[in-house]
Amino acid sequence: MKTREQHLESCKICLKRKFIMEKGLVCSLTNEWADFDEDCPDFAIDNVSAKQQENIEAARKEESLSMETGGLHIIGIKNGAVAGFIVLLLGLAWLIGGFVYMNVIFYYPFFIIVAGIALIINYYVNLNRKLKKEALIKKQEDVLDLEEEL
Repeated sequence: MKTREQHLESCKICLKRKFIMEKGLVCSLTNEWADFDEDCPDFAIDNVSAKQQENIEAARKEESLSMETGGLHIIGIKNGAVAGFIVLLLGLAWLIGGFVYMNVIFYYPFFIIVAGIALIINYYVNLNRKLKKEALIKKQEDVLDLEEEL
């Protein structure tokens, strides 16, 4: 049986969707939430909504990648830990270079160093969350498989 979220993936781009204040997004044929197991037999794609959903998803991924890499995804860096390490090295280079060549300790590099460390920590925290979520989903699927066998 599909979850509500899985049903909504299809319903959001179906021509036969309808919004009811008390229930949310429902089928206009039944005025109820979707309850199909595989594919909806009455599904009719709304190309405009499908394109909008695709654009929204692309924007979410772009924003997520930008946050994860500190904006360095623009130059091709897609890994948050690598981006953090690069930012950290740039901050250290500025700090050491300023001290060695100018005998001045600039305070801006400290902010850059902290930003680099924050990017690295953020990457590993998000990775840990993702792995825990995948393990939980796997565990739930295993439980459902066991229930079906009984």
